[in-house]
Amino acid sequence: RKPLTSANSRILQLPSIQEEDEGWIVCKATNNAGSASNKFHLTVLEPPTISNIPSRFGAVLGTAVYIIRLTIGGDGPLTCEWRKNSIDLSRSSRHQIFPNCSLVIYDVELSDAGLYELVVRNRAGWFTLRRQLVVHVPASVRTPSSVTAIAGTVAQLSCIVTGSPIPRVTWSRNGRLVQSSGRYLILNDGGLYVFSAERSDS
Repeated sequence: RKPLTSANSRILQLPSIQEEDEGWIVCKATNNAGSASNKFHLTVLEPPTISNIPSRFGAVLGTAVYIIRLTIGGDGPLTCEWRKNSIDLSRSSRHQIFPNCSLVIYDVELSDAGLYELVVRNRAGWFTLRRQLVVHVPASVRTPSSVTAIAGTVAQLSCIVTGSPIPRVTWSRNGRLVQSSGRYLILNDGGLYVFSAERSDS
């Protein structure tokens, strides 16, 4: 990468200017009658950059404090603007924006899911990031307090499972894992069939 000058050398061009180009620049003119020079300082500004960007954000429902942290580069001062579904979050009582552009969400709710947009600006330019925030719901299980089955019949045992992402359901009896084989059949919805129920199934 070489500097470019015009035919009469009155213009100096620095292609793809970089941070190391910053410094004192001297312009010198010389002829048979003598020489003269002048200098000035060249300041190189780095526009905003964002690194270590996840494909999406994920928070757990009910979390007291959820922080979106990003690695922000570029010369300061930086201004950070966060929006959710195009709504400015700077005046929200449940959100806080820090000088390093981190976003804090207090008491995560299902309604916090959506499209988030971050705009970072400085004197050299701006950068926009858009990502979805997904709110995960912890798994929960509800079952009957007890089930009575008649020996020799098919016993259908069920549990109501909720959560997001959809939880994986497993069954155990007296501390031992139950798998689909022989007299046991685990259904796709998480239910359990016990064929030819026996007293030992208690």
